[in-house]
Order: sequence, then structure tokens, then C-alpha cells
Amino acid sequence: MQKIQRRRKVEGDVEKTMTTVIEMMGRLEAVLKKENDALRAMDRQKFLDLQLEKVSLAKNYEIEAQKLMALRGNIGKAGNDLKKNLKESHASFSEHADENLNILLHRKDGASRLNRRIMEAARDALTQKEERYDSSGKMYQRGHKKTLSSGVMDSV
Repeated sequence: MQKIQRRRKVEGDVEKTMTTVIEMMGRLEAVLKKENDALRAMDRQKFLDLQLEKVSLAKNYEIEAQKLMALRGNIGKAGNDLKKNLKESHASFSEHADENLNILLHRKDGASRLNRRIMEAARDALTQKEERYDSSGKMYQRGHKKTLSSGVMDSV
């Protein structure tokens, strides 16, 4: 009798944990969808507003996933519908997480390209000199006159 009660408790624990993990994946997936929409719309504030919620959900998901991993030997005892639901939820969540990663990488690459262009433009601006000379052979540079030496007159 105790064996049957213990088995039912373990099955109940596994099913409860699986249900919680499915729920957590659904909530995280919903946040990722909102984040993906914010990234596509380049809505920085909406993206930032979602970060606290995402971190909190991710921590809770991690705790529940660890519980499920501890019970993994008993997952086979759970109902087939629940196992199927867990697999489908995981596949959907993974798809949205991959999409999120791709969007973030795309934004990172765009920001890197923009930074490179800004640095190149700054370097070009610093290295380009408009050299203008007056009738006495002095070069104008940023409003100041500097005397140029060709080296010929210095050796005489």
C-alpha cells in the first residue's frame, strides 16, 4: 500500500512540475514575442521595460527546470498528453528564443557597422588636410600661418 502511495506521489510531483515548466515556458515565450516585436519596431523603451520581467521569469523557469531534471527518471510515468504538451511547448519556446537571438545579433551587427562608419569618418576628417598656401609660401592650417621649408633653402 505504501509503495502505491509513494508511486502516486512521485507521479503527481512529476506531473505538477511538468505543468509548471510548461506554464513558465508559455510565459517566457509571451515575453520573448513582445521583445521581438519591440526589437523589430526599434522601440528601445519597450525592450528595456521587458527585461526585468524576462529575468524574473527566467530565474523561476530555471528553478522549475532543475526540479524536473531531478525527477527525469520518473517522467515516463506522466501521462502521454502531458509529455506531448511539454515537447510542443519546448519546441515553440525554442523557436521564439532562436528568433530573439537572431534579431539581437542582427541589431548588434548593425550597431557595429554604424560604429565602424563613425570611426572611419572621424579618422578621415582628422587625416584630411586642406593645404592652402599664400603668396609668401606660408601654409594656412586651421586659421594659422605656418612657414614651410622645402629643405633647399635650409642647406644654403
